[in-house]
Amino acid sequence: MPISSQALYFHLGMCADDDGVVEAYGVVKMVGCSEDDLRVLASKGFIKILNEDLVSHITDWNENNKIRADRKIDSIYKDLLIRVDPEVKLIERRPRADAKTADGQTVDGQWTDNGQPMDSIGKDRIGKDRVGKDRVGKDRVGKDRTGKKDNLKAVVDGVEDDELKDALNDFIDMRKKIKKPLTERALKIILTKLDDLAADPHTKAEILLQSVEHCWQTVYELKKEEPKKKSIIDEWMDA
Repeated sequence: MPISSQALYFHLGMCADDDGVVEAYGVVKMVGCSEDDLRVLASKGFIKILNEDLVSHITDWNENNKIRADRKIDSIYKDLLIRVDPEVKLIERRPRADAKTADGQTVDGQWTDNGQPMDSIGKDRIGKDRVGKDRVGKDRVGKDRTGKKDNLKAVVDGVEDDELKDALNDFIDMRKKIKKPLTERALKIILTKLDDLAADPHTKAEILLQSVEHCWQTVYELKKEEPKKKSIIDEWMDA
């Protein structure tokens, strides 16, 4: 198998979610490989391509990755994966082991030697008024690392082109729907990437709408539609 395909497989595993699903198109562009390398992995059975947007599933994901069921986050492509591969074995989510029941006992029933629940350890040493107070206070809610309040609207309003502004709002809404909301800092990074990918506002808007359509969390250069191959009959008719 080509070295480039092997490198791509490694990066797909690094970028996959908890169900082993990955947006392969973005990884291919990031690594600098070609779609042929992805097809090689698919033909060898290392991955299964789920749709035309190259969303892919790593077939040996569960054999190579151990994820606790109470820490697992379902893939946003879970329904697509099950529809394409009904036989796939996925880890089913279950309540966190440290969640409390009605009687105050932890779900997994862990108790200390002196009869205390595991979640009560340290209560005498760390009072309720101290937990997280020094690091995360109420005044930190909605603020970035610099202490400034997140303000996506101000960033969008700073864009002069109306088409690009609408596309940015669509991108922000899409990220909220897939439960990956943007911060002000992340939105500025997206704008910087757009500047690297295109010069005119119209193309930038097209790039954003491409990501919205495919539920991509970032932006990539516009996909070029490959010309449709002629059938043998069409070639015969043109001759």
